[in-house]
Amino acid sequence: AFVMDLQGYLEALRLLPRTNTEKPIEAFPNPFIKDAQQASIAIVLVSLGCMYSVHNLIAPNMTAIANLFHFNAYERDAYVGGELTMCFYFPGVFGALIAGLMSGVIERRLLLATLAFLTGVACLFTARVGTFNQLLTARAVSGFGIGGCLPVVYSLVGDWYPARKRSSATAFVTAASGAGVFIGQCLSTLVGSADWRLPFFIIA
Repeated sequence: AFVMDLQGYLEALRLLPRTNTEKPIEAFPNPFIKDAQQASIAIVLVSLGCMYSVHNLIAPNMTAIANLFHFNAYERDAYVGGELTMCFYFPGVFGALIAGLMSGVIERRLLLATLAFLTGVACLFTARVGTFNQLLTARAVSGFGIGGCLPVVYSLVGDWYPARKRSSATAFVTAASGAGVFIGQCLSTLVGSADWRLPFFIIA
């Protein structure tokens, strides 16, 4: 009895979660709402995969890019392999922090759509660059958009799924991002052999 009284006291002070004896209510009991939710999830996963496919579009065609800017082998490794990679991943850190904060303030679907649009525009700009500085800018914007998308997607998963189903939902998010990286690598290897700009046009 003392243990039960202590548990009730802690629950009243919100130090322990309340014991829920009621049958949990299933989310989205209406089949039409459930279908709309599944369509939204599919769109989000496809968008995430497309955004993550931008990751490795540069790597298979480093030599072709270096030839465009008249880099020798050392400059290719230093600028295209090093500096360009840093300018892609470093803004992604800020993108993740900013998007994570903003996802609690503004509509998350709108935020994800904005990041996807920003990444697509950056891909188009990457395919049209004429100088190395323009390429750095385009990849930095792409990295910012890709870095910001993941916190927003995880927030949407929290909105759409109850706690007991979120682990399986996040597995699909991880699979979509991994599949995007793989598809981007294959696309860049197969199509980029003709022109390194083509994969960026296709992904955009």
